[in-house]
Amino acid sequence: MLPYYSVNTKPRLLMFAIWMGLAAVPGLRGAAPAADLSAVPVSTATGASHSMSQIGEKHPLLAVRTWANRTASRIEKEVPDYSAILLKREADEGVLGDPQRLLVKVRHQPFSVYVYFYDPSDRRGDEAIYVAGSNDGNLLAHTTGITGTLLGTLSLKPDGIVAMEGQRHPLTEVGILNLCRRIGQAAEKGLEDAACQVDTLPGQKVGDRNCRCIYVRNPDDRQRFVFSQWRVYVDDEWDLPIRFEAYDWPAEANTDPPLAEVYTYTRLKLNNGFTDTDFDVRNPRYGYAEGRKR
Repeated sequence: MLPYYSVNTKPRLLMFAIWMGLAAVPGLRGAAPAADLSAVPVSTATGASHSMSQIGEKHPLLAVRTWANRTASRIEKEVPDYSAILLKREADEGVLGDPQRLLVKVRHQPFSVYVYFYDPSDRRGDEAIYVAGSNDGNLLAHTTGITGTLLGTLSLKPDGIVAMEGQRHPLTEVGILNLCRRIGQAAEKGLEDAACQVDTLPGQKVGDRNCRCIYVRNPDDRQRFVFSQWRVYVDDEWDLPIRFEAYDWPAEANTDPPLAEVYTYTRLKLNNGFTDTDFDVRNPRYGYAEGRKR
């Protein structure tokens, strides 16, 4: 086993926890920086919405659950891996954090994740790798600059205090497959309450991708529902979720709910044929010290 440091302190390094993936960027070290994707335009066209309850479903969330579960099964069978530029923003105790932009590679068997930070600028070059069943269940991460030189590769628990600093989800929950499962679970929970409202909004846009938006509004029961409302943007061509937005409960009645988290997957590229090398700190294309020694 390669020697790694295990830490229980809070240095400025990778606090990785990402939930979703897609789109290839060839090469990392020495490659040209990705185009600025810190803000992907999302259309607000209303169009003709379709209430799920108006198309023959006994409960408006039944169709959402069916779609999420069916899509998860399709991903498991047809999509062994994918890459993407992931744009994410999350609130911590009501305060919305800075936008983050990362390259993400995901493989499903065994579940493996590689991430590379582009933004924010003070984290550019940070990397993390997680492979299920390896490294005692830990992710392997490094930062840059003098801190990275001194600490080298760090072995961190994905749900530990260091890796979860400022994050809502651990690295083990990254990806569109996990997103589909989470949507299915949320829909299952909502089936218990007939007051949930669901609309499908066709003709939406996420960047240059045509989408439909599944818009769910929960009844005002803050003990049962984590979010007041959430939206999933489903790519028309791939029938895959490429953007997820969730909103906390408003502090006062008749006010807009605050954004809790948003994840957008851009530059989709499915089935890249990733190998173990894509999830290995010894990969010379990555910035890990182990790769530079080869």
